Amino acid sequence: MEEKEKIKNIIEDYKNKSNNEIAQALTLLKNNFDDTKKLVVDLTYRLDSIESKYNTLNTELKKRIKDV
Repeated sequence: MEEKEKIKNIIEDYKNKSNNEIAQALTLLKNNFDDTKKLVVDLTYRLDSIESKYNTLNTELKKRIKDV
């Protein structure tokens, strides 16, 4: 069974799963959460950097157009 399907099955029927299965699902979910959180933080920094560069170039272009 694929890992994703296994977790889904455990979540849907957790009342009938063993402690070991629930603990295993928790570990996989925590790892997935941590990976996703890191990705969101990295993308936020990237987006901030892109926005800053865009604003710098946009400001410069506005100055040049105004001077013409």
